Amino acid sequence: MVYLGPMFAPSKVRGEKGKGFTYHVGDVVEISTPLLGTLRNCVVHSNKAVCWRFGVRDLMGNLAGRGLL
Repeated sequence: MVYLGPMFAPSKVRGEKGKGFTYHVGDVVEISTPLLGTLRNCVVHSNKAVCWRFGVRDLMGNLAGRGLL
């Protein structure tokens, strides 16, 4: 399992004072590891996000195909 959210919230305030940090539409969020590569996503509203159709079987097949299992 790969956790895809941030490990911590940056302390920089964005937007309205006192509301803390939040991602904004258009922000790019990345997580990477030398063995698996980089997962990069652009923040969008959920009703505009592309439907995810890559399941666990697809993931395992992809990793096995690259010799990572």
